[in-house]
This record gives sequence, structure tokens and C-alpha cells, in this order.
Amino acid sequence: MRLLASSIYVGLMALLLVGLSVRVIRLRYRHKVEIGDGGVPELQRSIRAHANFIEYVPIALLLILTPTWSATRNGSCICSALRCWSAAWRMLMASPAARGPLRDAGWASA
Repeated sequence: MRLLASSIYVGLMALLLVGLSVRVIRLRYRHKVEIGDGGVPELQRSIRAHANFIEYVPIALLLILTPTWSATRNGSCICSALRCWSAAWRMLMASPAARGPLRDAGWASA
């Protein structure tokens, strides 16, 4: 049963990846940008969201699946912690105060 729950997370993450990819493709088509971001802020944010997803989701899925494979009961704690982190990140990124000199320089994520 625990493997089924983990498989649901993997499937949801795959669907989310497809959604993020389609969003970037549509923005590239709308703004006629083939390579890079073309200086379009909306496209820059979408590309960064896609890249962050690609960078962090594989390790998150490993953290979700590891307790399943080792037959321990820590999986739900890890999933809850990841959900809380994800919600806090979305709220932080939605605020206008998320911009700053360190973020612009790429030194800090918030």
C-alpha cells in the first residue's frame, strides 16, 4: 500500500513537470523566443520554475521513496515536511518583497 502512495507522488510530479514544460513552450511561442529568455520577465520566471523543479524534485522523490523501500514509517513525515516547504516557497515567491540584490545576483533564493 505504501508503494502505491509513493507512486501517486511520482505520477503527480510527472504531470506537474509536463505542465511546467508546456507553460515554457507557450511563452516562448507567444514572445517568439527560440533560445534563452529574450529578456521577457514572465518567461524568465517560467524557465526558472521549470529549472528549479528539475533540480529539486528528483531528490525529493528519492526522499519520499526511500522509507517505502526500507519499510519504515518515516515516509509520511518526509512528505509532510516537503509539502510545508513547498507551500512556504510558493508564498515567498509570490510576494513582491521576494526581489532583492542577492537574489538578482543569484546568491540567494529568497
